[in-house]
Amino acid sequence: MNFKSTGPRTVDGKARVSDNARSHGFLSHHLLVEGESPAKFAALLAALVADYQPVGVVETGLVEQVAIVLWRKARFVRAETAMRAHAS
Repeated sequence: MNFKSTGPRTVDGKARVSDNARSHGFLSHHLLVEGESPAKFAALLAALVADYQPVGVVETGLVEQVAIVLWRKARFVRAETAMRAHAS
């Protein structure tokens, strides 16, 4: 059985999801801290989308969440590295 979504089929459904592609732009402005590159986050997200090729709202949202988690994890590693260097 193939359970992959084929996306919205009705006009109403298409209208509801038409702004989904812009959601990562909104999120990216709120998850970045000073000095972080919006372009680098966008590149990370684009790479994940290319790798996983999400279909539909749920899969797209999950890929966006993965991008956010990876981004924040990298920030934590940078902060931890900086703290250790400062403590030495």
